[in-house]
Amino acid sequence: MTNLLITSCGGLTSYNLIYLIKKKTKFKNLRIHITDKKKNVKAKLFSDSFTSLPDTKNKNYFKSIMKIVNNKQIKVIIPGSDEEAEFFSKKKKYFSKKNIFINVSDYSSYKKFISKDRFYRELKHYKIMSAKEWSLINNKKDLVSKINNFIKKKIDFVLKPSKARGGRNVYIFEKNLKKQFSKNFNREKHIPFLRLEKYKLKYLKVNFPMVIMRKLYEPSFDIDILCFKGKLIKHVTRQRIGAQGIKGNIIKRNNLKFEKLSKRIAKIFNLTGLYDLDVMLNKKKNPVVIELNPRISGSLSSSIQAGYNLIDDFISLTLGKKISTNKVAKDILIRR
Repeated sequence: MTNLLITSCGGLTSYNLIYLIKKKTKFKNLRIHITDKKKNVKAKLFSDSFTSLPDTKNKNYFKSIMKIVNNKQIKVIIPGSDEEAEFFSKKKKYFSKKNIFINVSDYSSYKKFISKDRFYRELKHYKIMSAKEWSLINNKKDLVSKINNFIKKKIDFVLKPSKARGGRNVYIFEKNLKKQFSKNFNREKHIPFLRLEKYKLKYLKVNFPMVIMRKLYEPSFDIDILCFKGKLIKHVTRQRIGAQGIKGNIIKRNNLKFEKLSKRIAKIFNLTGLYDLDVMLNKKKNPVVIELNPRISGSLSSSIQAGYNLIDDFISLTLGKKISTNKVAKDILIRR
């Protein structure tokens, strides 16, 4: 019997994810145990057990996790939030000694992509992203100087926090835009150059450090990547339909540019496990990775629904079993 623990399953995407894992799995003896801070969680309808846990900062969090691990004989843990990914990365060696596989990098690797500026520094070092494409901002004086530089050169640009969840407080400044608007559940604001010059910074939620970079273009993609010791084992590329893929995903047929990018990221950060890459396109329509998420995406359910069960592959990886390396041969539309 394989007992799997998935944390932070309170969202709507988690409901569909747990349902599809149970429905599509090839493991007849798979048991899924889930947790969340909330008590009323829909995903528990499809799980084998549910436990409401405190925040990771709570001194009882680790004790609560260990109680589940011992009572349910957990062998695999998949953190479902950034905070839990960081917590478990610091405890990875502890769990490894107990032969429990944690789907997160150890902290020495994890801290290299814990924030966007650290992540982009690594990409710059390996010549995946150039110094012209982004810059770190630590104070208002530096912010004004770099904003004015983009405006002077008439280059559309993006301003965003170095560390934030779900694309929050992102500002996109465009020279040809006539009217300000918001999207992505009001997390992303598009602002004309002229308004920026008139109102300066008074309406921006500035929280340093911040990253300023050239604007990238839609469509937006997620790449689910399964890795082992820095080697890409399997990947599935999903094109988002609507903000955060709220309306669904298009599972894209294999693209060599996306595959090459995924291989490089897996090697650079020495990844083992299942992760999610956020990707957009530059002006030349080449993929640019903007974030390496230290955990699985809830929208992984679309990949599973399309017939690419990366959770089963992940479990096989932890058991030392062979994994089919079939690639996506055609686009598949998955609606929510």
